Amino acid sequence: MALASPPDPSRSLAAAGMPRSTLYGLPTRGEASFKDEAWKAGQFLEKLRAVLSSYPPGSVVFSQVDVSKVIWSASGLDVLFGIFRDRGVRVDRLRAFDCGLDDDAARSIAAWLHGMSATHLPSEMHLSHNRLTVAGFRAVVEAIEIKWAQLMGKRLPVWLRVEGNAVDDFNICALVASGRAVLAASCKAPERWNGGAALSFPAFHGKNMSQMDLEMHRQQRTQAPPPLHEQKLRPEASATYPGRSRRSKWDVGPADRSRSPRRE
Repeated sequence: MALASPPDPSRSLAAAGMPRSTLYGLPTRGEASFKDEAWKAGQFLEKLRAVLSSYPPGSVVFSQVDVSKVIWSASGLDVLFGIFRDRGVRVDRLRAFDCGLDDDAARSIAAWLHGMSATHLPSEMHLSHNRLTVAGFRAVVEAIEIKWAQLMGKRLPVWLRVEGNAVDDFNICALVASGRAVLAASCKAPERWNGGAALSFPAFHGKNMSQMDLEMHRQQRTQAPPPLHEQKLRPEASATYPGRSRRSKWDVGPADRSRSPRRE
């Protein structure tokens, strides 16, 4: 895999032996990226931990953390999100695509989300082209939804990228069909504004929406009671009120024998 070009020397971690990685802008406009060889991930984590320890817990905000396109070990990603959780770190945009992220790492992300204030939810989480299954996807989705439910005001739903994982479009369309997510043409598209949904996904997942809608409609028809004209009078009703059907407690006004019952 080709390595990224070296960043601005004033922002790089070259002095720590990681010339392609960065850590700067703390405590309120932080930027961090790891782009060196995968075996240096431990060095990056130790540097990150040391720098964060100089700030009070909960005071550090990263505009972006980018650990994409370097294959991390499962334990390395677990340590990364454990550091974020323990130090109460807020990350606005998390770029962790094509980095070997699996279900264990997804559960570490979920634990980090559970431990933060609802107002500190990331606005973007890029987790595509990894090793997630539905179990890891569900852990992240549920953690986001739990925090979202605690918010008092309206805000953009979390932009979540998970294509290229073992999570097919049907799972995402199910969230959209049930009102738990919206589809948008891009991260900045106006359709992301939906106060009732915690999540937004790229619109290309919607290619299966028609099939999803039909399936949900079929299930609703199967579960719904039969129309009134198909219902038969129960035997006990006929025995109690011979010659006429029993009136429902929802009927209003006196019985009118001159008119046939209205069906709606």
